[in-house]
Amino acid sequence: MEEDGGRRRRGLVRESATVCGCLVCVPGIRRHLVAVDHYERLVAWRECHVLAKMVYAATRAFPKDERFGLTSQARRAAFSAPANIVEGSAKRGALEFRRFLDIALGSLSEVGYILRFSWEIGLLEDQMYGDLRNAHGRARAMTWKLYVAVGKRSTPRG
Repeated sequence: MEEDGGRRRRGLVRESATVCGCLVCVPGIRRHLVAVDHYERLVAWRECHVLAKMVYAATRAFPKDERFGLTSQARRAAFSAPANIVEGSAKRGALEFRRFLDIALGSLSEVGYILRFSWEIGLLEDQMYGDLRNAHGRARAMTWKLYVAVGKRSTPRG
């Protein structure tokens, strides 16, 4: 067994602050003797997670008659983006991970439209809509950067 009691081999000790060397991973995060899921270190996941929580909070104020309409659809789409990043990051290959990132990007597009529609029909106030759009833009940008970075890892070098 290694000097650290085998923790390094089980993934409990991280040596570097980045996941894959791309600029998408959260810089400066070190995990010593703490089991942390790989996806938690991805900026894309963090931004999507924040957006999902914001959407859940914003839709609490939607009318009760929208519970099974826009409220449900917004929450499902918002939750789908970080959930697909989590699921994709658990896959073995870069191509499969990229497929899940593509699904996450589609979910983010859906969230963007639902937010716009909700604002246009008066369910979201201007300030809340602006905050949600900013969070949505960050989540989409970071997910796209991760998609591109994973794509570079999945292409053969010649």
